[in-house]
Amino acid sequence: MRFPLVVILLGVMQVIGWATSFYLPATLGEAIAADLRLSNEVVYGGMTMMVLIVAATAPVVGKFLDRGYARPALIAATLAACVGLLLIGSAQGIGGYVAGWVFLGITCTLGLSGTVNVALIRMAPERARSAITWLSLVTGLSSTVALPVTASLLTVMDWRHICYVFAAAQIVLCLPAYWWVLPASEPVAVSGVAMHATTQQAEGIPEFARRRVFILFSAAFALNGLIAWGIPVHMIRLFEAQGVTPHYAVLAASFFGASQVVSRIIDILRGRRSSIVSTAVIGVVLLPLSVLPLLFAGGTFTASLMFVMIYGGGVGLLSIARTLWPLLLYGRSSYATWVGRLSVPMQIANAASPVILASLGRAGPTVIVLFILVTTLATATCIITLARYSTRVMAAAESSAGNR
Repeated sequence: MRFPLVVILLGVMQVIGWATSFYLPATLGEAIAADLRLSNEVVYGGMTMMVLIVAATAPVVGKFLDRGYARPALIAATLAACVGLLLIGSAQGIGGYVAGWVFLGITCTLGLSGTVNVALIRMAPERARSAITWLSLVTGLSSTVALPVTASLLTVMDWRHICYVFAAAQIVLCLPAYWWVLPASEPVAVSGVAMHATTQQAEGIPEFARRRVFILFSAAFALNGLIAWGIPVHMIRLFEAQGVTPHYAVLAASFFGASQVVSRIIDILRGRRSSIVSTAVIGVVLLPLSVLPLLFAGGTFTASLMFVMIYGGGVGLLSIARTLWPLLLYGRSSYATWVGRLSVPMQIANAASPVILASLGRAGPTVIVLFILVTTLATATCIITLARYSTRVMAAAESSAGNR
């Protein structure tokens, strides 16, 4: 199979993965809460549990993936998803429901996004950037596909049968696709990675700079994580609290996925003329700029839409940078290990994000808007500092290598 088709097929499987795990409570949450007599906090807490499991296991999984075991990881993730969905669908109380989310947490850490990125990098390192950008273009449509499809199914069957259908989809669709598309084993040897017009060796930045880069990278995406998962959940309520009617609040929020896709298409068009560092800087600069319409013209549909489009564009670019920048910084041979370590503080922040924004919301929408502004400014400071430092270090390393 041609490599572009491999990327698209893997992207579709990832959409199925996200639709049947992370987005499950978005449409089934109320039905599950009513049937199992659970509070909304418990039902939606499944997502928090999933993220915390990822944070706890990511470093170990990263080392596993660096040994060339992407396909076994994805197959195991598919089986775990099937078990988790069957447990949730057959749950009679909180015990079965929580057990199901434990398995979906295993699914997330083994099989969603990160593992496929590693597989693509190892399959075609010279095409890593374009492949991952195209993959993110497809997976960016996860919410656009998941929410209406699940809502439509809910009109013809109950939530338990939907879980069973999703479990079957894991076995019938995802399992054969991962088995067929991905190689049984992957070479561990490293020769080099083509990243823009750089001659940086596959092992990334010099050893002495790795600790500082790790701290800056972790801090930047942990700060961003404080709002990253909370904003999509609370966006509609924020707009309504500022005075936008429910209809227009939903309409503005619906452009969030599309704005990410647009920014990724622009990045594809920029291609090799741009570096991943510039992509990160442009993305992070867009984040605080997006808050200004809410700060000075909040309560209007236009301001809400401007926020969604600008913020979503920044998020779309940053997601690409978050995936590919570690490849440039740490090299291909230990890429997954470093990504696993870097993701721990970010995942913990992601888990806390919805709770933080919900708590701040009691003080009014202005407090949330100011919190988003301060957090995005702090994130931008870390990213820009990291960009300047890492660029200087890599330039010095290349100059030193050239003089030998």
